[in-house]
Amino acid sequence: HNGEEPSPAPETADFESTLRVLVRRGENLKKMDYFPFTSDPYVVMKCGEGSAEKHTKVISNNVNPVWDEELAFNNVSGDARITLACWDQDLGVSDDPMGVWNADKTVAELCPERGVGVEIAAVLTEVSHGTIHMTLTWG
Repeated sequence: HNGEEPSPAPETADFESTLRVLVRRGENLKKMDYFPFTSDPYVVMKCGEGSAEKHTKVISNNVNPVWDEELAFNNVSGDARITLACWDQDLGVSDDPMGVWNADKTVAELCPERGVGVEIAAVLTEVSHGTIHMTLTWG
């Protein structure tokens, strides 16, 4: 015994821990490119004020992309809110926005059970259609 007591599990609502976001797929995303009438989408996410931006890979020529990519955010507090933007990669020119999703609930509200994955279908706004399917796990 080395004299170190195991730390008790925090019960406080403001306890910070890792939020894991499995960005699964996009559905019926907007076609952005005039030719070949498709998009090269990727997702950018932030979680909370001052959060680093995390990006998925780009899926070429697909308005129903499957990313199956996990983005991890460390030290996420329960009152943080997730923001997501979908972009169309355009080589040589600036990328085009394909919609945004700003969570209307906090991380603690979206993920009431710690460590239990929650399915989210994020309907993109500022565009006519498009949904990003993901699984959130906090804790």
